[in-house]
Amino acid sequence: MAPSRCGTPQPFLSPGCVITAHTWEVETMDRREFVSMGAVATLAAVRSPRGLAKKAVSAVAGDPPAGWFDVRGYGAVGDGSTDDTSAISAAIDAARAAGGGVVWFAAGRYVSSTVTLHGGITMQGAGWQSIIKLKDSTDSHLIVTPTGQTNWYGVIRDLCLDGNRSKNTAGDGLHLFAATNYRIEGVKISRFAGHGIAFSGTNDFQTIAPWVVNCGIYECGGNGIDVAGTTADCKFHALDIGLCDKGVILPSAGFLSDVTIWKCNTGLYGYWAANSHLHLVRVERCRYNGFLFEGCKDVVMVECRAYENNQSGGDGSGFAFRGTAEHPCVRLNVSACVSGLTGSAYEKQKYGFTDSGSANVDYVLCQGCTALGNMSGGYSLGAGSHDVLGVNM
Repeated sequence: MAPSRCGTPQPFLSPGCVITAHTWEVETMDRREFVSMGAVATLAAVRSPRGLAKKAVSAVAGDPPAGWFDVRGYGAVGDGSTDDTSAISAAIDAARAAGGGVVWFAAGRYVSSTVTLHGGITMQGAGWQSIIKLKDSTDSHLIVTPTGQTNWYGVIRDLCLDGNRSKNTAGDGLHLFAATNYRIEGVKISRFAGHGIAFSGTNDFQTIAPWVVNCGIYECGGNGIDVAGTTADCKFHALDIGLCDKGVILPSAGFLSDVTIWKCNTGLYGYWAANSHLHLVRVERCRYNGFLFEGCKDVVMVECRAYENNQSGGDGSGFAFRGTAEHPCVRLNVSACVSGLTGSAYEKQKYGFTDSGSANVDYVLCQGCTALGNMSGGYSLGAGSHDVLGVNM
């Protein structure tokens, strides 16, 4: 069975199925179908262009409410072959000239090279039947924000973004610079040569408080969500991410909840992140570590789960913590987390929880956790002089 494409959900992956992009075999792309997100009858409540009222529009309707900027009115065809880049950009420019507004994509397949989403603009589709496909040989990002400035309150909602990876060698789905209070909701992002979503910025123009909610990110050559060090206060909720390099790069002061990551190289990767909170994050069947934290500080993990990771058969574990003298990994609170799966033929994690034998991993509080069926043991913690292992199983 061929990998799924936007608008055509496929059955779940079988337990032994693995990633094509990393020399694994893949039978299909999606693990879950996100029916509520892709349903034709999705209702999207958005603010009118001038902020006077909120309206609900049914995705069944091909025509938007009055005052919205329909890309078809600016020349977009949405037939899967016509280049609609100029029409999409013209609709965005018209909304911007009006002081902000909603750019509407009726159901269809819109071919586009890079378009720029300015602050105050909403790109609104009719669910996953509204597809924007990266034009052949674009070799760059699909949707970007302006650089050299802070961008405020952009929205991307109820769309499918197709990276057309077989015809492009580079490019992220969303490459958002200094995207403060941007919201990405109900979006399916797949088959990009680069990252699914990338947040970036500089010390002068940072990305603060972006939201990614109810999205699926699949089969990208880079990370599912990539976060630069100039990004903070992210809210990532109800996400399904699979078949990428790293599923999520942990942001500082970030909050992740109800996130599932599967069959990536590494599931969740924290690198010098601080003050982050993870709740109900599940990582399964990744090639190396499920959760990997390097030089992180003040991270809380509650009711998270790792199992059947380290499919490469190397030294990967469920939860792995690493530090150096210069960048120690300290003050980690791991509570009610589970690592490993008893009786599974696919369980290859070396340890459930490990500090990699480093004294630079310290002040680890691990309590109420469970480790099951890991190859070398449940817990390899205690190299630091201030670690506390509470009542664990």
